[in-house]
Amino acid sequence: MSTLTKVFIVLQLVFAIAMAVVVVMTLSADKEIKDKLKNEVTGRVAAQAYVQKAANDSGAAEARFSELSDKAKKQVADLQGEIERVRNELVTKQTANDTLQGQVTEANSNLSRVSAALTSAQDRAAALAREIDASRPEVARLREQNAQLTTANQQLSDRIDLASKAIRTLQETLAESQKPAESAPGKSGVTAIGGSTVAQLFAGTQTAVEINGKVSKVAPGAGQTFITLALGTRDGVQVGNRFTISRGNTYIGDAVVQKVTPDQAVAVVNLLAKDQTVQVNDLATSGSGN
Repeated sequence: MSTLTKVFIVLQLVFAIAMAVVVVMTLSADKEIKDKLKNEVTGRVAAQAYVQKAANDSGAAEARFSELSDKAKKQVADLQGEIERVRNELVTKQTANDTLQGQVTEANSNLSRVSAALTSAQDRAAALAREIDASRPEVARLREQNAQLTTANQQLSDRIDLASKAIRTLQETLAESQKPAESAPGKSGVTAIGGSTVAQLFAGTQTAVEINGKVSKVAPGAGQTFITLALGTRDGVQVGNRFTISRGNTYIGDAVVQKVTPDQAVAVVNLLAKDQTVQVNDLATSGSGN
């Protein structure tokens, strides 16, 4: 065999090997391509499924977003209404607070005035207390003097009571003496009383005149009791006349006329029976002006 044939055989063998390698490589590349295409198809299917899922999720998300948006809008509207209500309440409370603040201010002003008035009253009370403390000795002295005057007045009243009884006894004696005396046989027309004749006993004495009237007013004053009688100078009443006050047959007291007008007289009660008081319409009977 020649060298050329050997070379040709070798070349054919190399070519066959090369072709085999190419074929193998081609087949291997085609398989990779198919695997790659298969993988790409699978990836596309997966991508489409993912896109579809994403689209579904997006739709669900949009629906959820729409629902949440509507709910949020409703909540926002409710919140705005609540805010408006709270704002109105705040305005009302602010108005009430302003009114209350005005009332508090006025109350503080009134309290200040009352405090000032109270302070002034306390000052006046303190001054009055000082005046009272300063006047206590004078009051004690006046009380002692009043007690002395009361004792003296009681003694004078007792004396006046005795004198009034003596006067009434004398008036009764005078009234009896004015009755016509029965003349004894062979004697003059006079009656002896206590060793003297009636003419001698009552010589120059004014005859008592009885005047009856009602007490129309009773008024205390200056530690005394004054009465007003519906009697005056027209009835023969004069200043200094003494009236005996009685209620029925009960002796009440005596009063002396201090002031008289044609229609009425004012008398001061200077003798009052024990446990008796002068009342309107008590009967007053006057004796003489002595």
